[in-house]
Amino acid sequence: MVQRFEPLFSSADELEAFSDAIGPGAPGWTLEYREQVSSTSDWALQAARAGAGHGKTLVADAQTAGRGQRGRSWHSPPGAGLLFSSIVRGPGLTPDRMGWVALCAGWACAEALHAEAGIEVRLKWPNDLVALTAAPRKSWQKLGGILVESRVTEQLRVEYAVVGVGLNVNQQREELPQDARTPPASLRLLTGRVLGRRALLAAVLQRLALRFEWVRGSGDFVSVREGLREAYRSWWGGWMLRVRTPQGERAGQFESLTPHGRLRLTGPDGRAITLSDAEWIHGECAAP
Repeated sequence: MVQRFEPLFSSADELEAFSDAIGPGAPGWTLEYREQVSSTSDWALQAARAGAGHGKTLVADAQTAGRGQRGRSWHSPPGAGLLFSSIVRGPGLTPDRMGWVALCAGWACAEALHAEAGIEVRLKWPNDLVALTAAPRKSWQKLGGILVESRVTEQLRVEYAVVGVGLNVNQQREELPQDARTPPASLRLLTGRVLGRRALLAAVLQRLALRFEWVRGSGDFVSVREGLREAYRSWWGGWMLRVRTPQGERAGQFESLTPHGRLRLTGPDGRAITLSDAEWIHGECAAP
């Protein structure tokens, strides 16, 4: 039985009105809502296999088997966060650009959270949304995550990608995971106020639509890529990072994202370290 809570949408009329309201900022994006699903990404993958188009977004208030990166679970009390998955597909979605899908989604979410909550949110490569802890010894707290799953044909054509998003919005401290690898936080704890989830969802979807115009071939991929690379330099320039890779831990200072979305560090010996699969496990801002 689902614990009772204030649903994101109480009727089909509310959902329709919401879709109409975001339409000008997210043309072609459509929504479906359910109170509870096993996973919004499973729901979206099923819809994508059935032919659902670009921008189809599946939203739920509760998940019984939410998934995160690297096979981990994603837990969120019913009605406290935002849980949704969007389908992206189009001629611009090519194998060499797949590394940018989670990054573009995270960037869009960070922009929307800043606009709606008034706090700076950064994307910790490649898919964690974080807020910084206080100086002088800055680190981060996790506000959300991105999970991207895709289908690539035998001809190496990307048929679609499903972008799953989980955001901690109105959770109290005791409702956040106590055993998380990265200390968790919610917008409510950081701002001291309860946020309207519907307004936040509208802001996120409109930013996603903008940041994914290149997928449809109607946007400039290079300008989006370079804008995101610049955002990373402003967020993480001067940070000393320790990361976990399949080959073991590495350490170095953040340098940049490569043109393919990989992480580039400068090691203690001054040599460049380029990583396509790594998890940030510790970071410290070397700059004052």
